[in-house]
Amino acid sequence: MIFMKDKKIPSNSYAALSIKKYEELMKSIAVFSAFYQREIDMIMETIPDFSKILPKTDYDKIIEMKRRYDNLEKSDFEFKWLGSLSIPFFNNILEIFEEKGSREAERYLIESLRDSENIETLKEWLKGHEAYSQRKVIIDDCLKAHLQGKFTLSIPVLLAQCDGVAIDSVNKKLNKTEKHHINMEIISKWGEIENKNLSKHMRYLYRSFRHGILHGRNKKYFIGNKGEALSARCIWTLFELINFSTDIKRNI
Repeated sequence: MIFMKDKKIPSNSYAALSIKKYEELMKSIAVFSAFYQREIDMIMETIPDFSKILPKTDYDKIIEMKRRYDNLEKSDFEFKWLGSLSIPFFNNILEIFEEKGSREAERYLIESLRDSENIETLKEWLKGHEAYSQRKVIIDDCLKAHLQGKFTLSIPVLLAQCDGVAIDSVNKKLNKTEKHHINMEIISKWGEIENKNLSKHMRYLYRSFRHGILHGRNKKYFIGNKGEALSARCIWTLFELINFSTDIKRNI
């Protein structure tokens, strides 16, 4: 198992084939393989050169991978709403989850953001996204504050930016009255966001933290380990919202 004890995030972890797209592919192939694996094997045996055109695929491994993701989906793992990570990086998280449980996997994601190199890698992942470039100075300052342990600063601004990214995704389709009342929770309700775990997480983040913190009512959000954990969750949420902003635009 690749536990990655130094908690380094691979620089090439954000790839075109994200875990979200891979899950869709696995579902299709799993259905296909159940019916056609035998026929494909017969063709391979009968026409040897056919393998050059259609290389043999290990469907059992694909089905097994789908089973693992299905188990994760049914679990209490808090970060299963992360759908934009590349397959290799998410697979590391999945292996930790399977071997050591949900808390260890969550801790891995939280502690990985203690490293300045990982923060720079995160910026590279986001580079090229309009939602990031429009907020680069703000987000970079949040990430710096997080590294310095200034969670009193990082958390409120990150929560506001999560709200802003979601709102900007749908702003052009709203009238003035709607724009005034829109927020992350409302978007999660009627946005028909494909990632249902993300939609649920957006509501949780808004109800449990965003409203109380940004309105100055929650005065203990930064205390102890909870401060780092919440700040890290906000960073990963912002990462996911930036990557999923095109889906929100399309579906609302």
